[in-house]
Amino acid sequence: ADLTELVSSQAKVMLAGIDTLWHCSSFTSPWGTQQAFDLANVRATRRLGEWAVAWGVRNFIHISSPSLYFDYHHPRDIKEDFRPHRFANEVARSKAAGEEVINLLAQANPQTRFTVLRPQSLFGPHDKVFIPRLAHMMHHYGSVLLPHGGS
Repeated sequence: ADLTELVSSQAKVMLAGIDTLWHCSSFTSPWGTQQAFDLANVRATRRLGEWAVAWGVRNFIHISSPSLYFDYHHPRDIKEDFRPHRFANEVARSKAAGEEVINLLAQANPQTRFTVLRPQSLFGPHDKVFIPRLAHMMHHYGSVLLPHGGS
């Protein structure tokens, strides 16, 4: 289901009997409007979190992004709550806003355990960004370039 268009009655059916919800859906394209990023990464996250609480989901796992730490430097030992003065792009800004939504939901709803994970990348059968970029690199360079030669 497209979470940006999901209505309460559909969500109720989807969440019936669910103990743990993994919210991996997001808009992470290198292009798009602020409204598109906010709709998918903030509003849909808020609505899904609220519905999960309302219908008794015990665990809500939100997939965010480590891009919200990026500030054009190479920091080490940064704190969990670090945020740059200016986000590098709309993905980072909207994912940080989505995390704030999750933090507020967690504070207001202790009966639901909210967890935020920040993997570098996820992909699946409908990916139109990550795998095509890898394929382009393989075609153009003959291999995938890794930092420090992959060591």
